[in-house]
Amino acid sequence: MQAMRFTRIIWKMMIGGMILQTAEAQRRPRIISPEVKSDRTVTFRFHAPRAHQVLVAVEYLDGLRPLRLGENGIWVVTLDPFEPELYSYNFAVDGVASVDPLNPTIKIGTRTTHSLLDIPGDPPLFFEERPVPRGTDHFHRYESKTLGITRGLNVYTPAGYETGPKVDYPVFYLLHGAGDNERGWSTIGRANVILDNLIAEEKAVPMIIVMPDGHVPVTEGADNPFHKDLIEEVIPYVEAKYRTKTGSENRALAGLSMGSFQSSFS
Repeated sequence: MQAMRFTRIIWKMMIGGMILQTAEAQRRPRIISPEVKSDRTVTFRFHAPRAHQVLVAVEYLDGLRPLRLGENGIWVVTLDPFEPELYSYNFAVDGVASVDPLNPTIKIGTRTTHSLLDIPGDPPLFFEERPVPRGTDHFHRYESKTLGITRGLNVYTPAGYETGPKVDYPVFYLLHGAGDNERGWSTIGRANVILDNLIAEEKAVPMIIVMPDGHVPVTEGADNPFHKDLIEEVIPYVEAKYRTKTGSENRALAGLSMGSFQSSFS
């Protein structure tokens, strides 16, 4: 009986919360941000009726650009045409940094988080999605005995891996920079999209990309804990779960910034 009462209370709270959220959403004006126009100018908007100042900082642009307060507490600014590229940006609301709450595409880093602005090219840029066969991203959690913790691992398999002939694939181990994590190469670097495009153009052979977490706990006196985890945990884990070609001649290793340093010592 007590469990049933508790369940009813929880349901009432949830329904009440949903009603309040729906009413609030109906009162809130519809806002689009960022709005990329056909001439590649971009309009940023931020709803902050009680704010005194809203600024936007966009990658590759010098300084902060002020937004002006318009109707319904919406701050707005339109910036000159952008070259096709992927840009990061953030707002500063009364001096407090904020991502764009209207933009679900964000770059989550270990130190900072930014919203992302995509200015498409014509024809599409090398990292933009095209109508080609698409591979699959897989996210894993594995127990690292060498580090004594659970870690994340992102793995890309090319188009046809699940449905095509049961063949083995070479493996590319791709390491991220200091500000990213194991998801960064797919969500921000778009390594999966780039490889899909290259394979479709026959500029790359189908391969598996393994994107491990480059950050490891530092233990006094420990010798290369990342490399130990990569060799003793990640590679055996991947080769046990995926159809991989074994041997060093079928493995490649590269990285960005911190990842390039790690790859040079692996």
